[in-house]
Amino acid sequence: MNAANEAAVSRFVKGEITFTDIPVIIEKTIQAHHPVQEFTLDQILEIHHWAVYYAGKI
Repeated sequence: MNAANEAAVSRFVKGEITFTDIPVIIEKTIQAHHPVQEFTLDQILEIHHWAVYYAGKI
């Protein structure tokens, strides 16, 4: 969720989206993610990068 927020806020600051688009992007990113029960640090970093990328495409 934090990665999606970072990406959405960055897009807002650049003028690409409105303030009210931020929670929409976060919600869509969360819904698109498929969580796992146990994960490694590498998987956490991969999920973070995926969320930033995904949130940047919405």
